[in-house]
Amino acid sequence: MIIYPNPASTASVVTYEIPLTGTVNISIWNMQGQRMAFINEGIKAKGRYTVALNRPSFNFNRLTAGNYVMMIDVNGKRMKKQFIINR
Repeated sequence: MIIYPNPASTASVVTYEIPLTGTVNISIWNMQGQRMAFINEGIKAKGRYTVALNRPSFNFNRLTAGNYVMMIDVNGKRMKKQFIINR
């Protein structure tokens, strides 16, 4: 998983790759363990995908400056990456 730019100020994109077809859920968590954003990407085929984090369903603009963790769950397997928002 790649989050670019990191640190981010107004928007970021995340690129991820899944090895098998499966249901993809993406969530953003703050350092206190609170889920700040969530989106169900639905069923995706094996491959590489890019998601813009400034889409309304992510509420990216309401996230304050700080450290966050992005989690991508696919069929019970989880990818995690920390990123920073500078405002």
